[in-house]
Amino acid sequence: TYTAEITPDGIGDLTVAVAADAVTDAAGNGSAEATATSVFESAWGLVWSDEFEGGSLDPVNWTARTDADCDPDTFPCDGVQSYLTERVTLADGLLKIEAQAGTPFTSGLIDTRDKRALRYGRVEIDAIMPGTQGTLPSLFLLPAIPGGETLPVYGPWPQSGEIDLVNAPNLGPSNSTLEHTLRYGLPDPEDTATTAMSVAPGVPTVDIIEYAIEWEGGEIRWFVNGIHVATQTQDNWYAYFEDADGVYTLGTDAEPFDQDFYVAIGLAVGNDADSFFPQTLEIDAVRVYQCVNPVDPAAGAGCSTGSSASPSRATDTRDRLVTIPSTRRSACS
Repeated sequence: TYTAEITPDGIGDLTVAVAADAVTDAAGNGSAEATATSVFESAWGLVWSDEFEGGSLDPVNWTARTDADCDPDTFPCDGVQSYLTERVTLADGLLKIEAQAGTPFTSGLIDTRDKRALRYGRVEIDAIMPGTQGTLPSLFLLPAIPGGETLPVYGPWPQSGEIDLVNAPNLGPSNSTLEHTLRYGLPDPEDTATTAMSVAPGVPTVDIIEYAIEWEGGEIRWFVNGIHVATQTQDNWYAYFEDADGVYTLGTDAEPFDQDFYVAIGLAVGNDADSFFPQTLEIDAVRVYQCVNPVDPAAGAGCSTGSSASPSRATDTRDRLVTIPSTRRSACS
Protein backbone atom coordinates (compact mmCIF):
# COMPACT_ATOMS: atom_id res chain seq x y z
CA THR A 1 0.00 0.00 0.00
CA TYR A 2 1.33 3.41 -0.97
CA THR A 3 -0.09 6.53 0.64
CA ALA A 4 0.36 10.11 -0.50
CA GLU A 5 -1.31 13.37 0.43
CA ILE A 6 -2.18 15.27 -2.77
CA THR A 7 -3.87 18.67 -2.92
CA PRO A 8 -5.28 19.50 -6.38
CA ASP A 9 -4.90 23.09 -7.60
CA GLY A 10 -7.36 22.81 -10.48
CA ILE A 11 -9.98 20.62 -12.07
CA GLY A 12 -9.88 17.60 -14.34
CA ASP A 13 -8.36 14.12 -14.14
CA LEU A 14 -5.47 13.41 -11.79
CA THR A 15 -3.52 10.22 -12.54
CA VAL A 16 -0.94 8.87 -10.09
CA ALA A 17 1.35 6.17 -11.45
CA VAL A 18 3.92 3.96 -9.72
CA ALA A 19 6.51 2.46 -12.10
CA ALA A 20 7.28 -1.25 -11.86
CA ASP A 21 10.88 -0.66 -10.79
CA ALA A 22 10.16 2.30 -8.49
CA VAL A 23 9.87 0.22 -5.34
CA THR A 24 11.59 -3.04 -4.46
CA ASP A 25 11.36 -5.35 -1.53
CA ALA A 26 14.29 -6.72 0.51
CA ALA A 27 14.93 -9.43 -2.09
CA GLY A 28 15.07 -6.88 -4.89
CA ASN A 29 11.75 -7.83 -6.39
CA GLY A 30 10.06 -4.89 -8.10
CA SER A 31 6.45 -3.98 -7.45
CA ALA A 32 3.83 -4.28 -10.15
CA GLU A 33 3.18 -1.13 -12.10
CA ALA A 34 0.01 0.58 -10.85
CA THR A 35 -2.04 3.66 -11.72
CA ALA A 36 -5.00 5.33 -10.10
CA THR A 37 -7.12 8.15 -11.51
CA SER A 38 -9.41 10.52 -9.66
CA VAL A 39 -11.55 13.33 -11.05
CA PHE A 40 -11.51 16.72 -9.37
CA GLU A 41 -14.30 19.12 -10.32
CA SER A 42 -15.17 22.64 -9.24
CA ALA A 43 -18.24 22.80 -7.03
CA TRP A 44 -19.87 25.11 -4.53
CA GLY A 45 -18.87 24.10 -0.99
CA LEU A 46 -21.00 25.30 1.93
CA VAL A 47 -18.99 27.53 4.29
CA TRP A 48 -21.76 28.41 6.73
CA SER A 49 -25.53 28.66 6.91
CA ASP A 50 -28.29 29.71 9.26
CA GLU A 51 -31.79 28.21 9.18
CA PHE A 52 -33.01 30.35 12.13
CA GLU A 53 -34.34 27.36 14.06
CA GLY A 54 -33.53 28.69 17.53
CA GLY A 55 -35.27 31.21 19.72
CA SER A 56 -32.79 34.04 19.17
CA LEU A 57 -30.12 35.20 16.74
CA ASP A 58 -26.99 33.08 16.66
CA PRO A 59 -24.30 35.41 18.04
CA VAL A 60 -21.62 33.52 16.12
CA ASN A 61 -23.15 34.85 12.91
CA TRP A 62 -25.21 37.97 13.58
CA THR A 63 -25.54 41.26 15.41
CA ALA A 64 -28.82 43.21 15.56
CA ARG A 65 -28.02 46.87 14.91
CA THR A 66 -29.39 50.16 16.22
CA ASP A 67 -29.13 53.76 15.05
CA ALA A 68 -25.88 54.03 17.02
CA ASP A 69 -24.25 51.69 14.50
CA CYS A 70 -25.13 53.85 11.49
CA ASP A 71 -22.17 55.70 9.95
CA PRO A 72 -22.25 57.50 6.59
CA ASP A 73 -18.67 56.39 5.87
CA THR A 74 -18.96 52.69 6.72
CA PHE A 75 -22.60 51.74 7.36
CA PRO A 76 -25.05 54.21 5.83
CA CYS A 77 -28.65 53.88 7.02
CA ASP A 78 -31.34 55.24 4.75
CA GLY A 79 -35.04 55.73 5.46
CA VAL A 80 -37.02 57.50 8.18
CA GLN A 81 -37.12 54.59 10.63
CA SER A 82 -35.24 54.11 13.85
CA TYR A 83 -33.52 50.73 14.19
CA LEU A 84 -34.31 48.79 17.37
CA THR A 85 -33.02 45.36 18.37
CA GLU A 86 -36.48 44.32 19.58
CA ARG A 87 -37.80 44.53 16.02
CA VAL A 88 -35.70 41.44 15.21
CA THR A 89 -37.17 38.13 16.39
CA LEU A 90 -37.13 34.42 15.56
CA ALA A 91 -40.30 32.32 15.40
CA ASP A 92 -41.55 29.28 13.46
CA GLY A 93 -38.15 28.73 11.87
CA LEU A 94 -38.04 32.25 10.45
CA LEU A 95 -36.07 35.40 11.16
CA LYS A 96 -38.62 38.22 11.35
CA ILE A 97 -37.80 41.91 10.98
CA GLU A 98 -40.89 44.00 11.68
CA ALA A 99 -41.43 47.65 10.75
CA GLN A 100 -43.97 49.41 12.93
CA ALA A 101 -45.71 52.75 12.47
CA GLY A 102 -44.98 55.55 14.91
CA THR A 103 -43.07 58.77 15.31
CA PRO A 104 -40.65 57.72 14.08
CA PHE A 105 -41.29 54.38 12.39
CA THR A 106 -39.20 51.60 13.93
CA SER A 107 -37.66 48.57 12.25
CA GLY A 108 -34.69 46.19 12.39
CA LEU A 109 -31.38 45.40 10.71
CA ILE A 110 -28.83 42.62 11.23
CA ASP A 111 -25.40 41.87 9.80
CA THR A 112 -22.36 39.60 10.08
CA ARG A 113 -19.84 42.43 10.47
CA ASP A 114 -16.69 41.33 12.35
CA LYS A 115 -18.09 37.78 12.52
CA ARG A 116 -18.49 36.36 9.01
CA ALA A 117 -17.01 37.69 5.78
CA LEU A 118 -16.29 36.38 2.31
CA ARG A 119 -14.26 37.29 -0.73
CA TYR A 120 -15.84 35.61 -3.74
CA GLY A 121 -18.43 32.87 -3.51
CA ARG A 122 -22.17 32.30 -3.67
CA VAL A 123 -24.66 33.84 -1.22
CA GLU A 124 -28.27 32.63 -1.05
CA ILE A 125 -31.00 34.22 1.06
CA ASP A 126 -34.52 32.75 1.15
CA ALA A 127 -37.05 35.47 1.96
CA ILE A 128 -40.70 36.49 2.12
CA MET A 129 -40.96 40.21 1.44
CA PRO A 130 -43.18 42.85 3.03
CA GLY A 131 -45.66 44.43 0.66
CA THR A 132 -46.86 47.99 0.87
CA GLN A 133 -45.92 51.52 -0.14
CA GLY A 134 -42.88 52.81 1.73
CA THR A 135 -41.22 49.49 2.59
CA LEU A 136 -37.72 48.74 1.33
CA PRO A 137 -36.36 45.32 2.28
CA SER A 138 -32.69 44.97 1.37
CA LEU A 139 -30.43 41.91 1.24
CA PHE A 140 -26.91 43.18 0.61
CA LEU A 141 -23.16 42.96 1.20
CA LEU A 142 -20.94 45.74 2.57
CA PRO A 143 -17.12 45.90 2.65
CA ALA A 144 -15.36 44.71 5.78
CA ILE A 145 -12.96 46.98 7.62
CA PRO A 146 -9.46 45.45 7.97
CA GLY A 147 -8.17 45.00 11.49
CA GLY A 148 -6.70 48.16 12.96
CA GLU A 149 -8.27 50.37 10.29
CA THR A 150 -11.22 52.75 10.48
CA LEU A 151 -12.35 52.47 6.85
CA PRO A 152 -12.64 49.69 4.26
CA VAL A 153 -9.81 49.12 1.78
CA TYR A 154 -10.84 51.69 -0.84
CA GLY A 155 -12.19 54.37 1.47
CA PRO A 156 -15.59 55.43 2.80
CA TRP A 157 -18.92 54.34 1.40
CA PRO A 158 -19.53 53.96 -1.47
CA GLN A 159 -15.96 54.03 -2.79
CA SER A 160 -15.34 50.57 -1.33
CA GLY A 161 -18.50 49.24 -2.94
CA GLU A 162 -21.83 47.67 -2.06
CA ILE A 163 -23.41 44.53 -3.55
CA ASP A 164 -27.21 44.35 -3.34
CA LEU A 165 -28.59 40.85 -3.84
CA VAL A 166 -31.99 42.50 -4.01
CA ASN A 167 -33.86 45.63 -3.08
CA ALA A 168 -37.63 45.26 -3.27
CA PRO A 169 -39.26 48.68 -2.77
CA ASN A 170 -43.00 49.13 -2.47
CA LEU A 171 -44.06 45.60 -3.42
CA GLY A 172 -47.75 44.96 -3.76
CA PRO A 173 -50.49 43.65 -6.06
CA SER A 174 -49.43 45.99 -8.87
CA ASN A 175 -45.66 45.91 -8.30
CA SER A 176 -43.34 42.90 -8.27
CA THR A 177 -40.18 44.62 -9.55
CA LEU A 178 -36.86 43.63 -7.98
CA GLU A 179 -33.65 45.65 -8.14
CA HIS A 180 -30.13 44.11 -8.25
CA THR A 181 -27.52 46.81 -7.73
CA LEU A 182 -23.82 47.59 -7.41
CA ARG A 183 -22.70 50.85 -5.77
CA TYR A 184 -19.19 52.21 -6.27
CA GLY A 185 -17.14 55.04 -7.72
CA LEU A 186 -16.59 58.60 -6.59
CA PRO A 187 -17.16 59.85 -3.05
CA ASP A 188 -20.78 60.41 -2.05
CA PRO A 189 -22.79 62.17 -3.49
CA GLU A 190 -21.05 61.77 -6.87
CA ASP A 191 -20.99 57.99 -6.75
CA THR A 192 -22.59 55.57 -9.19
CA ALA A 193 -25.12 52.76 -8.94
CA THR A 194 -25.79 50.31 -11.77
CA THR A 195 -29.02 48.37 -11.41
CA ALA A 196 -30.59 45.45 -13.24
CA MET A 197 -34.31 44.92 -12.72
CA SER A 198 -36.26 41.67 -12.78
CA VAL A 199 -39.85 40.63 -12.15
CA ALA A 200 -40.33 38.44 -9.10
CA PRO A 201 -41.60 34.91 -9.72
CA GLY A 202 -44.75 33.92 -7.88
CA VAL A 203 -45.94 36.25 -5.13
CA PRO A 204 -42.86 37.60 -3.30
CA THR A 205 -44.93 38.82 -0.35
CA VAL A 206 -46.32 35.30 0.21
CA ASP A 207 -43.85 32.83 -1.28
CA ILE A 208 -40.37 32.01 -0.01
CA ILE A 209 -38.08 33.05 -2.87
CA GLU A 210 -34.34 32.44 -3.10
CA TYR A 211 -32.24 35.52 -3.94
CA ALA A 212 -28.61 34.78 -4.77
CA ILE A 213 -25.38 36.13 -6.18
CA GLU A 214 -22.32 34.38 -7.52
CA TRP A 215 -19.26 36.57 -7.14
CA GLU A 216 -15.85 35.96 -8.62
CA GLY A 217 -12.96 38.22 -9.55
CA GLY A 218 -14.25 40.66 -12.15
CA GLU A 219 -17.80 39.28 -12.43
CA ILE A 220 -20.97 39.17 -10.30
CA ARG A 221 -24.10 37.24 -11.31
CA TRP A 222 -27.60 37.52 -9.83
CA PHE A 223 -30.20 34.75 -9.53
CA VAL A 224 -33.84 34.61 -8.41
CA ASN A 225 -35.16 31.12 -7.65
CA GLY A 226 -32.25 29.71 -9.62
CA ILE A 227 -32.93 31.82 -12.73
CA HIS A 228 -30.02 33.97 -13.89
CA VAL A 229 -31.40 37.52 -14.08
CA ALA A 230 -28.29 39.71 -14.42
CA THR A 231 -24.52 39.86 -14.76
CA GLN A 232 -22.11 42.75 -14.21
CA THR A 233 -18.40 42.61 -14.98
CA GLN A 234 -15.53 44.91 -14.10
CA ASP A 235 -16.13 46.63 -17.43
CA ASN A 236 -19.38 47.93 -15.87
CA TRP A 237 -17.88 49.33 -12.67
CA TYR A 238 -14.84 51.31 -11.54
CA ALA A 239 -13.03 52.35 -8.39
CA TYR A 240 -11.65 55.78 -7.56
CA PHE A 241 -9.72 55.78 -4.31
CA GLU A 242 -6.95 57.47 -2.38
CA ASP A 243 -3.61 55.65 -2.54
CA ALA A 244 -0.91 55.50 0.15
CA ASP A 245 0.47 58.86 -1.00
CA GLY A 246 -2.89 60.60 -0.71
CA VAL A 247 -3.37 60.73 -4.49
CA TYR A 248 -6.71 59.65 -5.94
CA THR A 249 -6.24 56.73 -8.31
CA LEU A 250 -8.51 55.06 -10.84
CA GLY A 251 -8.58 51.29 -10.34
CA THR A 252 -7.33 49.14 -13.20
CA ASP A 253 -8.71 45.72 -12.23
CA ALA A 254 -11.73 44.41 -10.26
CA GLU A 255 -11.57 47.09 -7.55
CA PRO A 256 -13.50 47.66 -5.33
CA PHE A 257 -15.10 44.20 -5.56
CA ASP A 258 -11.92 42.29 -4.73
CA GLN A 259 -11.95 42.56 -0.94
CA ASP A 260 -13.82 41.00 1.98
CA PHE A 261 -17.52 41.79 2.32
CA TYR A 262 -20.10 40.83 4.96
CA VAL A 263 -23.83 40.08 4.82
CA ALA A 264 -26.54 42.54 5.93
CA ILE A 265 -30.34 42.23 6.02
CA GLY A 266 -32.62 45.16 6.78
CA LEU A 267 -36.05 46.67 6.37
CA ALA A 268 -36.10 50.43 5.83
CA VAL A 269 -39.14 52.72 5.69
CA GLY A 270 -39.53 55.69 3.34
CA ASN A 271 -41.18 59.05 3.96
CA ASP A 272 -43.92 58.05 1.51
CA ALA A 273 -45.12 55.14 3.66
CA ASP A 274 -48.84 54.37 3.71
CA SER A 275 -50.91 53.25 6.69
CA PHE A 276 -50.67 49.48 6.13
CA PHE A 277 -48.25 48.75 8.96
CA PRO A 278 -46.81 46.74 10.68
CA GLN A 279 -44.94 45.03 7.82
CA THR A 280 -42.53 42.10 8.16
CA LEU A 281 -39.50 40.84 6.26
CA GLU A 282 -39.15 37.09 6.90
CA ILE A 283 -35.93 35.15 6.24
CA ASP A 284 -36.06 31.37 6.02
CA ALA A 285 -32.35 30.72 5.48
CA VAL A 286 -28.96 32.23 4.62
CA ARG A 287 -26.31 30.08 2.94
CA VAL A 288 -22.75 31.08 1.99
CA TYR A 289 -20.58 28.98 -0.33
CA GLN A 290 -17.12 29.18 -1.78
CA CYS A 291 -15.80 27.50 -4.92
CA VAL A 292 -14.02 24.23 -4.17
CA ASN A 293 -11.18 23.37 -6.60
CA PRO A 294 -11.54 26.66 -8.51
CA VAL A 295 -10.08 27.04 -11.96
CA ASP A 296 -8.57 30.35 -10.82
CA PRO A 297 -8.05 30.25 -7.04
CA ALA A 298 -7.09 33.93 -6.81
CA ALA A 299 -10.42 34.95 -8.37
CA GLY A 300 -12.56 32.18 -6.88
CA ALA A 301 -13.59 31.28 -10.43
CA GLY A 302 -14.78 27.99 -11.83
CA CYS A 303 -18.14 27.25 -10.19
CA SER A 304 -20.40 29.42 -12.33
CA THR A 305 -24.03 28.28 -12.37
CA GLY A 306 -24.74 30.66 -15.25
CA SER A 307 -22.74 33.16 -17.26
CA SER A 308 -23.21 36.29 -19.25
CA ALA A 309 -22.53 34.24 -22.38
CA SER A 310 -25.33 31.68 -21.99
CA PRO A 311 -27.60 32.55 -19.07
CA SER A 312 -30.85 30.83 -18.21
CA ARG A 313 -33.41 33.58 -18.09
CA ALA A 314 -37.06 33.91 -17.14
CA THR A 315 -39.31 35.09 -19.99
CA ASP A 316 -40.46 38.13 -18.03
CA THR A 317 -36.99 39.23 -16.86
CA ARG A 318 -35.24 42.37 -18.06
CA ASP A 319 -31.48 42.58 -17.64
CA ARG A 320 -30.77 46.07 -18.91
CA LEU A 321 -28.33 47.94 -16.69
CA VAL A 322 -29.53 51.34 -15.57
CA THR A 323 -27.18 53.96 -14.15
CA ILE A 324 -28.95 55.94 -11.46
CA PRO A 325 -27.88 58.93 -9.35
CA SER A 326 -26.15 58.51 -6.03
CA THR A 327 -29.15 58.65 -3.68
CA ARG A 328 -28.99 55.34 -1.88
CA ARG A 329 -32.01 53.09 -2.52
CA SER A 330 -33.85 56.17 -3.77
CA ALA A 331 -37.13 54.36 -4.36
CA CYS A 332 -37.82 54.57 -0.66
CA SER A 333 -36.32 57.96 0.25
